[in-house]
Amino acid sequence: MIEPARSILIPKFEEVKNEALNQGALGSGISGSGPSIFALSKGMATAKKAGNAMAEIYKSIGLEYDMYLSPINKIGIKTDFLLFKSIATITELAIANTFLLSISTNQ
Repeated sequence: MIEPARSILIPKFEEVKNEALNQGALGSGISGSGPSIFALSKGMATAKKAGNAMAEIYKSIGLEYDMYLSPINKIGIKTDFLLFKSIATITELAIANTFLLSISTNQ
């Protein structure tokens, strides 16, 4: 929703996002209102590959950045209600071995 308006304020946003997708990320976009860009990837190897490609774009223009890579919470919602337990189980299966990558410029 906000991506078209905010993306013009993030250096090389479209290039960084597209490179993450080209390297196998499942999806990529602006984290919050920016300037962080996230990418979701299946497996650590793909996440690292996407992250390195994203970082190279900022290195090439001399822009400082911070990058974080972490696994997605696989447990999901914890509750005694059967419905939510079912949703949590489905969520756990859907995100198994999925990693979140976030890169944020230091501007």
